[in-house]
Amino acid sequence: MQRMSINGLTLFFDAKDQDAADLISHACKKSTGLIQGCLGLDTPKDCQIHVMTSWPGFMFRSAPWPWKVLLAVTLPVWAFRARNIWPLAGGWAQRYGQRRAVGVKPPRLLQIADKRIGDRIFVREEDIGRKVQSI
Repeated sequence: MQRMSINGLTLFFDAKDQDAADLISHACKKSTGLIQGCLGLDTPKDCQIHVMTSWPGFMFRSAPWPWKVLLAVTLPVWAFRARNIWPLAGGWAQRYGQRRAVGVKPPRLLQIADKRIGDRIFVREEDIGRKVQSI
């Protein structure tokens, strides 16, 4: 697992997803610059961004140790919903106490995602790189 620090955020990704990490890194730099410069807000103290390649991988990698135990024990309660949402979602946000975690699917997974609901709700973005950055 690779990691990159971006204006107070930490980006986690596998080496094979370097291109996706670069897209997400660029979006994070623009967003944090805008938020800090225009609104005067700082990034949260413990905020992680993950290139999300699987729902269980994101949930368990992004969680602090005590939360991993809780996630494992309660897996039967939430796994069914997570598994059903996975094909539809381009990204997820999760909070574990003070930690904030955001998962963004890489372009290769967004291209095969089920777009039926998203096409009805969001403005269509044909450029996959821009789509990843907007997520």
